[in-house]
Amino acid sequence: MGKFALQRSPFHREHTLVITPDVIEYDTGKSVLTFFKSEIVDIKHTTEAITWGGALLGRSFRIDIKRANNSTFNVVFNSYLSLKPEYTRIYFRILRNLWDYYLLDLAEQKRERFLAGETLIFGKVKVTRQGIEVPVHGLNIPWSELALLEERSFFIISNSQQPELSVRVPFDEWGSEVLCTLVGTILKHAGSILETPARVRALV
Repeated sequence: MGKFALQRSPFHREHTLVITPDVIEYDTGKSVLTFFKSEIVDIKHTTEAITWGGALLGRSFRIDIKRANNSTFNVVFNSYLSLKPEYTRIYFRILRNLWDYYLLDLAEQKRERFLAGETLIFGKVKVTRQGIEVPVHGLNIPWSELALLEERSFFIISNSQQPELSVRVPFDEWGSEVLCTLVGTILKHAGSILETPARVRALV
């Protein structure tokens, strides 16, 4: 469980974000919003520098939550100059909680659907038994030639034989965390996952 006091700016009141294995609560100041695990279908996140005239003033952190009915809500908090320097550490603690309690299970659900032979679509990226397709970029990369590079704010799926054939997916896109995890899992266990007939995998 994690409980975090967050502030959008020095001129705003603090809001409390509580993350448990079954529910996420956020105190807006007017009411407490509640998100039950059963209704959460995706989470995305991003952080970026706050600058003015080329000078670094701080960082902005944002978490977005999507419900099954497609409604969304975001949590935003910022650090300015020497104020709230601990927010970077808190941001990654929040992400760890979200991963452990929510995103890990969402990724597992997608993995089971893939094992059952289903083609999965994450925005512009299509995951098939043959490999990764990105129709908008004309990419079709087989699993045997696929490489995955993960950075702090994005990841890259590319052809290991032709690195210029690639797609960059930022973690502030819906489905990005689950997609990155799914691709990594398939690559790590390619022998057991890809060589087993779908009708058999569905029973595993």
